[in-house]
Amino acid sequence: MRLDRISIYPLKSGAGIALGQGTLDATGLVNDRRFMLVDPAGDFVTLRGNPRIVTVRAALAGDHARFQANDGPALDVALVPNTTASAPIDVQIWGDYLPATHVSAAADQWFSTLLGKPIRLVRFDAPVRRQVALPYAQPGDSVHFADGFPLLVIGTASLALLSEKLGRDVEMDRFRPNLTIQTSEPFIEDRWRQIRVGDILIDFVKPCARCVGVNVEPGTGRTSKEPLATLARFRTRDGKVYFGHNAIHRGVGVLRVGDQVEVIALEP
Repeated sequence: MRLDRISIYPLKSGAGIALGQGTLDATGLVNDRRFMLVDPAGDFVTLRGNPRIVTVRAALAGDHARFQANDGPALDVALVPNTTASAPIDVQIWGDYLPATHVSAAADQWFSTLLGKPIRLVRFDAPVRRQVALPYAQPGDSVHFADGFPLLVIGTASLALLSEKLGRDVEMDRFRPNLTIQTSEPFIEDRWRQIRVGDILIDFVKPCARCVGVNVEPGTGRTSKEPLATLARFRTRDGKVYFGHNAIHRGVGVLRVGDQVEVIALEP
């Protein structure tokens, strides 16, 4: 098996960027979910209730990120801490409370105009750490603004089977994986406990339960009942619909599209 695709999502719920290679640091792929939108109370805002976020594209260059939606004006923001920036603000994501860097009033206005309501843009900066939920992780495992884990992994054969059942091609981007692996058997990743990609070990720690966010069409923000309705007919367990696997890496370094993928351990 080979690594088919590497993706990062600089803005939580925003469009992804496909990479030829990606660097894993202690928290995940560099610049993945580095930015997040919050409401005036500091609660996180995502495409689940605000599908237009998915239309925001990001481009990274040097120490800056450029956001753009449709044909509107671009927004340039820094990727690195600024000593003149305002004090951190407290934010909440899935019950985790932590300080985050408030990017700027201009960024707030840009996103507020896009979504039609008051919004603030925040950035995750060191030395803040967000512990991955125990008991799925080891103490010290950390993540940026992803829902809960540093990596999400999906096999290509799993998406192919879903597309077959739905009767049309389904975009992998709907499921927002970080790593897509070339597979020949649908949902074979359900049985993996640990794999090696290149030189890096990756633990599979929790199947990924899916929500209505997968029904948001990448690029347009249009919503429907699919593909979640079809997926629910054959991937429901204990009242939840599963697609993909949450994972934690056990090393740092560079991953490259085409890297060999080796299964180290299987579920008993």
